[in-house]
Parts: sequence; C-alpha cells; structure tokens
Amino acid sequence: MAKAHLTPKFVREITCPADKKRMDVFDTEMVGFLLEVRDSGGKTYHVRYRNQRGTLRQVKIGTAQILNVGEARKAAQKLL
Repeated sequence: MAKAHLTPKFVREITCPADKKRMDVFDTEMVGFLLEVRDSGGKTYHVRYRNQRGTLRQVKIGTAQILNVGEARKAAQKLL
C-alpha cells in the first residue's frame, strides 16, 4: 500500500510500475482518499471507508482527467 501527499504535480507524474496492472496510492492528508493508477495510464480518485456494519466500501469519485485533486478531495469529504 503506497502513501503520498496527493498534489496536482504528483497526480500528473505518477505512473504504474511495469510489473503491476494497477496500484492504489493513499493520501497522507485525508484518511480513505486514494488515487488508483492503472498500467493503461488511467487514474481515478476513490474514497474507501467502513460503513455502519463494518463492511469495507469503496466509491469512485471520478477520473483525474476530469477532476483536479482539490475537487476530488472536496467530493471525498462530502461522502465521508
């Protein structure tokens, strides 16, 4: 599980390692906020949390092509 402070520059420059299909990078500033990076070059923001029953849930917020990291972080805060 990779962790990093998700900034616009970081999101632009990160790529998926050659030996993996996808990887999740969790934000160090906001618990549960993450960026999924795929080997195809696609990047998607998600929020991961446990519901009232304790079940792990993950909700897609949107792609990094459409949303910047600030917009995605605000959407994640609303979901949490």
